Amino acid sequence: MGQVDCNAPPLHPVGAALLGQGDAAAALATTSPAKPATPPTGELHLVGRPGSVTLVDNPPKQHGRHHPPSRGDGLVLIEKVFDPASGQRIGRTQTACTVINASHSRLQCTGTIVLPLGEIAVQGGGQPPFAVTGGTGAFAGARGTLDGREHDGRTDVTVQFAN
Repeated sequence: MGQVDCNAPPLHPVGAALLGQGDAAAALATTSPAKPATPPTGELHLVGRPGSVTLVDNPPKQHGRHHPPSRGDGLVLIEKVFDPASGQRIGRTQTACTVINASHSRLQCTGTIVLPLGEIAVQGGGQPPFAVTGGTGAFAGARGTLDGREHDGRTDVTVQFAN
């Protein structure tokens, strides 16, 4: 299996323009890709570290801080993403979850891993593995699975792209 280099040069000029400080709309209007990108293959290894968690308490409202969320409540999670080899921060995750059944800790989550060369879209039931459902930039057309192992205040993440 090949490795995906999340710090490799962009596949086409649009990716470079969108990552810079310039206006994204102008970049899209004036730049066209040389050819469509092929979906990524192999594995991508990342490290996630806690950021923020926000509870969206929809009716019926909780009666106190220590009551569990109810069906329809939401969680918004932001994590920092690091390169496991260099330890450098390279992106973030942004995930929104809806509580399906609070008594059994069931959630439905949709998230995005934002990296320098594009984004990876994931979705699943609140606990890994998650389905990789698409992507942008270097990750356009991505399919596969994302799994993670939590320990020592971090999550070691492996994205396995389908061939």
